[in-house]
Amino acid sequence: MILIISSYSDQSTNDVIDWLLYCGVPFIRINEEDKITNINIVINDILFDIEVTFFVKLIKKGIKVNSKQIEGYWYRRGKLNYDIEIGEVNKVFSQLKKNLELDKDSVVELIHTLLTTQSRSLGSYYKEARKNKFLDLLMAKKVGLKIPKTVLSGSKKYIKKNYESLKRALITKNIRYPINITTENIRIGDPGTVVIGSKDINVWKENFLPAKFQEKLEKLYELRIFFIKDKLFSMAIFSQKDEQTRVDFRNYNMSSPNRMIPYVLPLEIEDKIKQFIVNSELDSGSIDIVVTPNDEFIFLEVNPAGQFGFVSFSCNYYLEKHIAEFFTNLDDSFF
Repeated sequence: MILIISSYSDQSTNDVIDWLLYCGVPFIRINEEDKITNINIVINDILFDIEVTFFVKLIKKGIKVNSKQIEGYWYRRGKLNYDIEIGEVNKVFSQLKKNLELDKDSVVELIHTLLTTQSRSLGSYYKEARKNKFLDLLMAKKVGLKIPKTVLSGSKKYIKKNYESLKRALITKNIRYPINITTENIRIGDPGTVVIGSKDINVWKENFLPAKFQEKLEKLYELRIFFIKDKLFSMAIFSQKDEQTRVDFRNYNMSSPNRMIPYVLPLEIEDKIKQFIVNSELDSGSIDIVVTPNDEFIFLEVNPAGQFGFVSFSCNYYLEKHIAEFFTNLDDSFF
């Protein structure tokens, strides 16, 4: 049986499950919206045993799963929803509540980590939860990939100095996760990549919370590379000719979509990316690269739980089939 951790809204999970059903492979899917009601874990010198009971919100039914049933584990996205009923606490016991929350997080992380020891495992909750874009840039540089000049600062004076030395615009984007705040009356979403010029910098306060800034790259096209183990599936995105997508192709132009085609990486770049994947201890994810008019390949970032549906569809890669085959042992030679 294959255990899948995901979320209700993830279409790529549904697409992989279609292939598992076609191959007759049993699976259990736990979504982050499903509530974990009970956890039992045993660890000894020989083996470990996990028993998790969860309540499926969609069908209003409780299900128990034991690690002895699990032959493969796919962490797609989300987090196990183990919500301890602590109840109301007064100010005196507020610290106790914080400690219990930390204990809860440790239990969830332990489960994810133990499950990745399965012989067939893809994805990592730990890698996704702890990802650090700055450390990824350093890792990319270490293997010989070029990276954009990047500044982390909360000083107007320092940013202005770097802006003037580059003699080109800056861009800024989130340090780790996109902003997503929703209340009854308002919704604040992440703007994605934003271009910063001198007029913007001049109106800033002298000091602010540290933010991420990078030089704005001129691009010939962008690359989205999805990888499964050491197999790379590359796609070129021609976003530079559309004003709406020029800075960030995720500002999708639905009326006139960017051209997206399969792409063959130069062997030198492919080897460096594979070394980056090994050094980062990742087994799946998405890598973003910009190719400049001077044919320079500039590494931007890696997302351990990156989107792959549009790469699969646009390039006829059938990535969902490859992932299903990874867990069905139908195509070991592929890896």
